[in-house]
Amino acid sequence: MSDPDDPEAQLRRSILLRRTITGVGAVAFGLASLVLGLTMIVLPFLQSGPGRGMIRMGFVGLALGAVFVGAGVRTLRVGEIDPTSGLLVRDQLPVPWSVIGGASIVLACIIGAMVAWPLGLYAWMGTLDSGCRSIVSESELSDVLGQSVTLGSVSDASADLHCTAVFVDGSDQPIATIEMGGDLGGSQFENHLAFTTRGGEIVEVDAIGDRAIRYARGSGFGVAVMRGHAAVFIEARGEVDDVRTTRLLGLLATRLPALEPYAARWIERYGDR
Repeated sequence: MSDPDDPEAQLRRSILLRRTITGVGAVAFGLASLVLGLTMIVLPFLQSGPGRGMIRMGFVGLALGAVFVGAGVRTLRVGEIDPTSGLLVRDQLPVPWSVIGGASIVLACIIGAMVAWPLGLYAWMGTLDSGCRSIVSESELSDVLGQSVTLGSVSDASADLHCTAVFVDGSDQPIATIEMGGDLGGSQFENHLAFTTRGGEIVEVDAIGDRAIRYARGSGFGVAVMRGHAAVFIEARGEVDDVRTTRLLGLLATRLPALEPYAARWIERYGDR
């Protein structure tokens, strides 16, 4: 047993404590980076998460995670480097694995939870049950438009009373938009239709919901379907084609139950008006 008052023993304890704090911090940050990086790579392929930019960020996170975990483990198990000489400090005992594992997992969870918020992961998780994700899929919209499109973003407003989905083409340019909500149907439908079409050509379509519209405006076209206190609007860039609008309306005719939760929330909040 070494004398606790021995200056050399005190120095070794201070070095061990410094190594533990530095190494565990590096390992925790690295683990959080690895988890977040892997999450950002997987998200675009599951439930149509964020786009290609997040995949690139994910690979950066994996690289940073590997570097920090490696540096942290070396500091904990081998020793720290003297910053003045660049050489390994001699006579350093390995930090126990039990200390490394427990402290690293706790810190990694804390760091990961903090970093996930500015990356928008919490906001993304809040849109997983959005009707804008399911009413028309990427593959269906790609088939209608005749080109590959991906879901670039989904946003919900006012506690799922309204959702918006933006689809992008291969160059990440917006090509189609879906709007759906309880604030678009009923007496609000006509106002939103006038704002959306803005003087474009409007054609009424029978036998779909309470009211169905196809329209052409500028360099794009769109469709709108109302059912009770909710409605859905889909607008896309491209050549106006009756075949495309007919196919979109055919899809919506089979997905009208997706509007019901939005209509129910509107009635719950504002009543049947």
